[in-house]
Amino acid sequence: MWTNNYEYDGDRDPEEKGLTIGGYESAWLADLVGAYILDNTKSHFRKTKYYGLCRDDGIAVFNNQLSYNDILKWRTKFQNSVNRLAGGNYLQFTCSIWLDKSRRETPTTKIDPMISFESTNFFPYLDTELVWSKEGDLQFQVHLKPNQQLKYLNADSIHTNACFKAIPSGVYKRLSKLTTVTDANKNLPLDQLYPQHFKALHHAGLVTNKIPTLAEQLQHNEEAKIIKKVKDDSNKQRNRRRTIYFCIGYSKLWSKPIHTIIKSIKAKFNLQWLRVSMSYHRFTNLREIFQGDLSRKLTMAVTSLDFETLPCNCRTRGSKGCGYNNICRNSIVVYKVTCNNTGKIYTGNTQQKFKDRMQQHFGEVKKLVEIGEKSGSYAKHFATQFPTTIPTPDTQRDGITCSIIWQGNPISVVKTFATKNCALCAKERTAILKQSKLNPQLLINSNNEIYGACRHRPKFHRCGKQTTPSTDESINDERVNSTQVAIDFNRCHVCLAGVYLEAL
Repeated sequence: MWTNNYEYDGDRDPEEKGLTIGGYESAWLADLVGAYILDNTKSHFRKTKYYGLCRDDGIAVFNNQLSYNDILKWRTKFQNSVNRLAGGNYLQFTCSIWLDKSRRETPTTKIDPMISFESTNFFPYLDTELVWSKEGDLQFQVHLKPNQQLKYLNADSIHTNACFKAIPSGVYKRLSKLTTVTDANKNLPLDQLYPQHFKALHHAGLVTNKIPTLAEQLQHNEEAKIIKKVKDDSNKQRNRRRTIYFCIGYSKLWSKPIHTIIKSIKAKFNLQWLRVSMSYHRFTNLREIFQGDLSRKLTMAVTSLDFETLPCNCRTRGSKGCGYNNICRNSIVVYKVTCNNTGKIYTGNTQQKFKDRMQQHFGEVKKLVEIGEKSGSYAKHFATQFPTTIPTPDTQRDGITCSIIWQGNPISVVKTFATKNCALCAKERTAILKQSKLNPQLLINSNNEIYGACRHRPKFHRCGKQTTPSTDESINDERVNSTQVAIDFNRCHVCLAGVYLEAL
């Protein structure tokens, strides 16, 4: 089975690779590694009531009370399994045992430095404390590390009111969610349950007038959850056809920004149905208008000999027909290749003849199967269709179906090659993104084909037939005498350029 592996920092030396602590990749990879370890060490947790992992911190609750020696043996076996999975002792797990005060055990073996004891009436895990009640129930409360200082954003700093309002609201929500509700504490205000947190909030000037009780805050959390769900459902059901898009030319002539004017009109006439989406663009200046009009007229009858579409010349067109569905000699195209066996789709682009590009694909597949040469996503997929035989172009061609998604005009597209605004690359990326939204499981392309740089190279056009370019709208060129040329010269260089080209 072929899979796409995630490799951070690409081909760099592993000793130089690093991840930012607290970054998205760090958390994502920690969860991925932890899930892989737990999935392959299930035999070590058969005698537990519960076990789990959050990033690099795990917890396990065993069925019976285990001695220090039992825990030492368990950790040694578990660490050996992890070492085999990692291919070395790169991931070292420490172990903390929760013993209540009545259990004062003396280990019969030397104490392992990787094992520690927690003999208090609670067990700290992440930012919570696990506590056994007198009734034998396991309860939770917020944990603070020794000498930990709580600090919050000062109310005198330059931030928005919404930011200051969100801080105490978030603290109240967190404290209530991490506390087990009992008859003894449900009617107590949160500042009595957690005085250190509210001392820090008072110091920052962020405490609200009324501090809720634990029960009131939990009820508020549930109401907020329901309101959020209703809003999310309404947003999903919103009819996007009611959205009106405004694309406004940027100008400083308006007394107020145009979006402010539209918003005030909407409020004044109570147009709640009106949903506005704004975008701005720059107005075309006079030089660009003249240049665009001149280019359009001069290239009106020009064709490119190198990129024109030619009829099929495949050797099998007489017996089997064209091997590429009669598109073999199309140029500057975005194409789609469908695997007949799996139904998966590859989207690509090429400025050369389509069948020349396919011959390159066929060669990459053959090299990957024969010698394992590293290649792109196309070869990686289609090489799996030939596990035992060396693929030939004919066998590869019989296993695919080809079609053209988009074909560009050579005169206008070629001039964008080798730039970040390449029209051919943009069309290919759009086609790949559409397929990824429609049926992502059928997509063969990889991410680097969306974000990669343009590989096309511009070239001069060779005209297939002699044409006389003209700046006139009429088909027949207008006769121009020397007197008119002189007059046009005195008026405008654009007119002079047009007359000069017609004189040629």
